[in-house]
Amino acid sequence: WITEGGETFQESCINGLNNLKNEIQKDDYVLIQYGAAPFTSEKIVTDVIKKMKEKGSAVTATPCYQLLGSNDENGESKTWVDRDKYIQIACPYGFKYDYLLDIYNRAEQQSLLQTIEPHTTSLMYALGDTIYQAYGDQTNIKITTKEDLDLFEGYVLMKKYRKSENK
Repeated sequence: WITEGGETFQESCINGLNNLKNEIQKDDYVLIQYGAAPFTSEKIVTDVIKKMKEKGSAVTATPCYQLLGSNDENGESKTWVDRDKYIQIACPYGFKYDYLLDIYNRAEQQSLLQTIEPHTTSLMYALGDTIYQAYGDQTNIKITTKEDLDLFEGYVLMKKYRKSENK
């Protein structure tokens, strides 16, 4: 099914949920993917589905490989952050449909939709829900900046080159 997106990620998710109300059952599963992540692999999607079926929900989680530090005032960093304690969260997200409806209903009742960063996972954290991790890797980039577009172009060219080499 296709539905109109919204001004924000949240609004697009809500539009999709509303569009599915008469199409699927509450115990069906739903995957959320943003179009800005064109390299989501079969391995990532498969693991999200596997973990979602085990736990009722799952999100793509990639370990942090860069060193992390605090972002203090005046462009200073004074505190080292243990990167092993953090993950990078990306789409796809997978949910049992009734649980996804519940997240957005509770968030609306608590007026979180207007105050929380526009992602389902942000709402889950604000609601005190547990986020279950599925496989993620660094090729599952989200194209947000000009530099991301350059990475996208380079990755596409590399794949095209390797494909032509293997003919």
